[in-house]
Amino acid sequence: MDNTAYIALSRQIALQNRMTVIAGNVANMASTGFKAEKLDFDTLLVDADRPGDVGFVQDRGLVR
Repeated sequence: MDNTAYIALSRQIALQNRMTVIAGNVANMASTGFKAEKLDFDTLLVDADRPGDVGFVQDRGLVR
């Protein structure tokens, strides 16, 4: 696979994880003592010697 495919795949995985957390928040928001979850994503840029940088999303984890 080329870098473009890996970038697209990492973005899709990040979106899937985000939707999972949002679905859990919506399903449990009426529960007593509920605390919402959120995902913390960092966008990283790869420094390359060639013109144009390649960006990708790195899934850091879950923050409560």
